[in-house]
Amino acid sequence: MSPAAGSGYPIDRAGRGAAGLLAQDRRHPGAGTADRSAGEVLALCRADDYARAGVPMLPVVAGAQETRRQILLYALTLLPAGAAPWVLGLAGPLYGIAAIFAGAGMVGLAWRLRRPRAGGEAALFAYSVVYLFAVFAALLIDHRLFGSA
Repeated sequence: MSPAAGSGYPIDRAGRGAAGLLAQDRRHPGAGTADRSAGEVLALCRADDYARAGVPMLPVVAGAQETRRQILLYALTLLPAGAAPWVLGLAGPLYGIAAIFAGAGMVGLAWRLRRPRAGGEAALFAYSVVYLFAVFAALLIDHRLFGSA
């Protein structure tokens, strides 16, 4: 691997940047799914800017369609990962309901993103911020009401 010209990010012989290499690692698909999806959605919105700057984000190195596929995979992973604290008894029912509905919303928006439409990426990015707020708020309220873990 050698650094991409002027970027400081490593690229391999196939020209994939660091983001592309991380996305290729199928052994850990659930690592950082919420912020990973948000980051890739933002990169999808700004792919031209990243390409001009030589920053090897996933949409630049793998294309928009592959990025959309990865976002859907992250969202599908996020749904059970988000519900895990409830399933494992570490959180109560309020959190469980909020995590399932918020995760389903993320999957739904990621599914709609498969076919490019104006504003789809921005809507998913905005929802990812709301998702994090909602699940953390539900976790705090749930702990107050039910005294879970």
